[in-house]
Amino acid sequence: TKELEVIAMEPELERMVTQALNSPHGAALDPGVADTLSKSAAQSAKRQEDLGHPACLLVPDMIRAPMARLLKRAVPRLKVLSHSEIPETHSIRIGSIIGAAT
Repeated sequence: TKELEVIAMEPELERMVTQALNSPHGAALDPGVADTLSKSAAQSAKRQEDLGHPACLLVPDMIRAPMARLLKRAVPRLKVLSHSEIPETHSIRIGSIIGAAT
């Protein structure tokens, strides 16, 4: 089994983002949250790359597209993957967590 080191989101943040991005009023993610998310993602991506790992953020399937759009500008190198995109041949190891109180 290949091990894939990924960046994950802190569960509370993930829940908040999922709610916001799935709101009937369109993607209503607080600009402050979006900003913090982008900064954390950029830091985590750099940390992964410094360790020699590709920068991959693992998110729930339903927010993969909006998250990829949100982070594309801030962190162009970051790959956003959903759980369903991880091949069965790979196991996941969480390298860093976005939104966790550091």
